[in-house]
Amino acid sequence: KQYRDMDKPTDVLSFPMFEKDELEEKIKNNDFEHEDVPYTSIEEAMADIGDDPAIIYLMDDITIEQTIVIKNDITIESDGLPHTISVPAGFEGPMFEVVDGGALSLGSHAENYEVDVLYINGSNVTADALINVQTGGSVEIYSGTVIFGADNIESAIKSVDTIEMY
Repeated sequence: KQYRDMDKPTDVLSFPMFEKDELEEKIKNNDFEHEDVPYTSIEEAMADIGDDPAIIYLMDDITIEQTIVIKNDITIESDGLPHTISVPAGFEGPMFEVVDGGALSLGSHAENYEVDVLYINGSNVTADALINVQTGGSVEIYSGTVIFGADNIESAIKSVDTIEMY
């Protein structure tokens, strides 16, 4: 079940990882730190985003269960605290697949991040890369983003197009 308040902006999304009872209580009381739309997973947020550009703010560590296909402008950043995106054991495929027309930004565009706040843990990935960028796609990695756990695969990022690091 998706939870949204249609009076709130749809271009900025967040998905805090709440227990079901806690999430229901927060929805009932409209008790969120951001004026965003809460989701319980990246997959749920991406399904709702569709072809629209969006910013996803992580409010907790998360585990993705399937490859996230990026087909538009998507920024994933932390709420200012350290958070990790990981996958379960035996995960097959890249964590992120950036297709033609897609642009994935990891981390904040702000210049005041002095500590690492977004961790991409690919320790359980069984693919050629954690992030696969196809022709016409792009990836931007901002300061404060740490990609790790690519020890047993060919590359952390595999690209036939644009990778920019700030």
